[in-house]
This record gives sequence, C-alpha cells and structure tokens, in this order.
Amino acid sequence: MSYQQAWSFVEQMNRLSPLPVVTRKRGGTNGGGAELTSFGSNLIERYEKLQTMHDEYIQKTGEAMLFCFL
Repeated sequence: MSYQQAWSFVEQMNRLSPLPVVTRKRGGTNGGGAELTSFGSNLIERYEKLQTMHDEYIQKTGEAMLFCFL
C-alpha cells in the first residue's frame, strides 16, 4: 500500500467517525507524524473484543452444526 493510499484511508476513517481516530502533525524541525487518539485506541479495543466474540460464536456454531450430522 502506498503512503498516499494509507493517508486516504486514515482521512476517510476520520470523516466517517464522530471523533478523530488519528491526528496528524505537520513536519517541522522535529518532523511530522501521526498519533492514534484515545477514541481511536478505544475503537481498536472494542473491535478486537467484537472479533473475539465473533470467533467464539463461529466456533460454537460450527461445533453445533457438526453434531447435527453425526
């Protein structure tokens, strides 16, 4: 993925989100950069929990379906 494409995705996330997910610091004597906001960090934590719950559900559902065929 190119640098420009990555920034395009970051800007899109920030536009779609009620609060900024990533903040950008313009270059200067110390250089620029980007920082994940506390909202962005919380968003990632919630996503990871949701992903875990989804994985567990899929595992249980798959096992239940397997027993239907035995």
